[in-house]
Amino acid sequence: MKKHLLKVVSLIMVIAMCIGSVSVASAVVRSSLYLNQYRAWLSPGSDGVIYVCVDVQAVDYMDEVGASKIQIYESTDGGETWDSVRVFMKSLYPEMVLEDEVWYYEAPVEYQGVAGRQYFAVVTAYAADSTGFDEKEYITAIVTARR
Repeated sequence: MKKHLLKVVSLIMVIAMCIGSVSVASAVVRSSLYLNQYRAWLSPGSDGVIYVCVDVQAVDYMDEVGASKIQIYESTDGGETWDSVRVFMKSLYPEMVLEDEVWYYEAPVEYQGVAGRQYFAVVTAYAADSTGFDEKEYITAIVTARR
């Protein structure tokens, strides 16, 4: 029961961090006719969990705003080599994109990593309306998964 409660509290804290904080390593980028700003960062939870926090702001109300792709990379040798370990696509995970007259998206995606290993993600910010769409990649800073 205590372990379950700890996980719930950890998840609530990560969501609060995604909503209210800016990682020192994450910068805000002004982008295009569709994307005003976007950023992403990783937040390590407990037991190896990694949260990919995504923050996308469109220039105006759009039909879709969010992330079209999140690719997570892992290093088992202290950052010498990196392997792609997971890809999230909006076609398979519709919660990565908000629809219908939206201009802002912010949400964490959870990945079960391994404590002690290093991770980074390549996040593709996305915004679309009836006239077209744009996508821009953002590379997060490296974090180490915690126990």
